[in-house]
Amino acid sequence: MNYQFLEPKMTDAALNLGKTLTSAKEYVGYQRAKQVFYEDVSARNLMAELAKAEVGVRRAAADGTITPEDLQTLSDLQTQVQANPVITEFTNSKQELTTFLQGINNEISQLLGINFALVAKHSSCC
Repeated sequence: MNYQFLEPKMTDAALNLGKTLTSAKEYVGYQRAKQVFYEDVSARNLMAELAKAEVGVRRAAADGTITPEDLQTLSDLQTQVQANPVITEFTNSKQELTTFLQGINNEISQLLGINFALVAKHSSCC
């Protein structure tokens, strides 16, 4: 890759940070849980059913045609999702990774004296 904007020290630091982050237990755990989730057809189907039911309930609520059965179906699917260990592990690991990365962003921001994540998020020129 061409790192034309970074000085060699900055490139080395960025690469080291990337290697460290991708070897962190939170990242490794998330990648493992994500792989298990994507290999589990029933877990993926259950999440797809839940998403479809959520859209259906929102649509029915918006047009005034929602029924108690719609709500019960949604509730049943939510219960099944919460009870599914593959989905639970994937969701928990994703939250742990998010919390970990937010902490890293906070530490970088403190070191730099700026809100690193906010500045990086709004990097568009337009």
